[in-house]
Amino acid sequence: MLYEEIMQVKPEDSGLVTGTARPMKPEERELMLLLMLRNIRCELETLKVEALQNNDKLALECLHTIANESVSQLSSLAMNDLELVASVARGFTLWPVLYGTGKPTREAADEYLKAIELGTEYDGVLAPDNMLERDTVNRKWLMILCMVMNRIRNEYQHLSSFSKKFAGMTPNELTIARALVVDGASVASSEEIVQRIRTIVMEPDIEQMLQKLFEQENPFAKAGSLDNFIKACASLPELQDGKAVVKQWIQVIRGLLMDVYDGHPEQSSLRNAGMYLAEGNSALNPKGTASYESNIRSGIFAQLEKTLNSITQK
Repeated sequence: MLYEEIMQVKPEDSGLVTGTARPMKPEERELMLLLMLRNIRCELETLKVEALQNNDKLALECLHTIANESVSQLSSLAMNDLELVASVARGFTLWPVLYGTGKPTREAADEYLKAIELGTEYDGVLAPDNMLERDTVNRKWLMILCMVMNRIRNEYQHLSSFSKKFAGMTPNELTIARALVVDGASVASSEEIVQRIRTIVMEPDIEQMLQKLFEQENPFAKAGSLDNFIKACASLPELQDGKAVVKQWIQVIRGLLMDVYDGHPEQSSLRNAGMYLAEGNSALNPKGTASYESNIRSGIFAQLEKTLNSITQK
């Protein structure tokens, strides 16, 4: 899994490359938990489909068991560390509890919700009852994509460094050099490097992650689309605090979104990210017009840039 690779980095690198183990950074651990949640959601969706399409009572019973177990785990956490659970529950207006037919069960559930101070700090705007939507628009989506882009960038630079070292060698010297390189990098041309990185991007874990991000079976279906993305990532500077650097990364992401969604990323799951700009200008460009859709598109890129600036400043 990609989140496991986050723990394997070379001392000289800051991204996802195989090497010496190190503790995960807080944002990397957050990403790992997010990916775990998405995997669980996929499994739950599979059980729901089985129950609906095949009238599968066992699948329904499995969902029931998982729901009960999840609620029991939350209750157990509250018994061991009430303040931890309350610190999260205060920002929500809904919380799962076991609510049965017996009066004692209902009373216990009501007492539990009071104890965790449910909704006492809910502001109505920034804390909707959905973990994936709590942060500023699509922050986690952006983090995952940048992790993939960073791996492509690091791998490309790692491989190309060998080509630079052996530039100008004769064919015989290159043959010897290739034989001496033992870490798998070898000596390769730029096209060979792109080919090697293409296989990395198409690894099952990364491929599935990109499919989920873009909600498409093959986001790089267009001829040359993946190669262009790899080359664009390879030319990026290290992602760090600084508006100029962030703009370069957003420019590559913009090109990718326009390519994947045929020029209309506003028709994707990112649509909500740009709605603020369209609604703010709806008097001049009312809903249903091409200008309204264009404003959503512009809003998406503006929001992603703002969010990436926030991520790199931490």
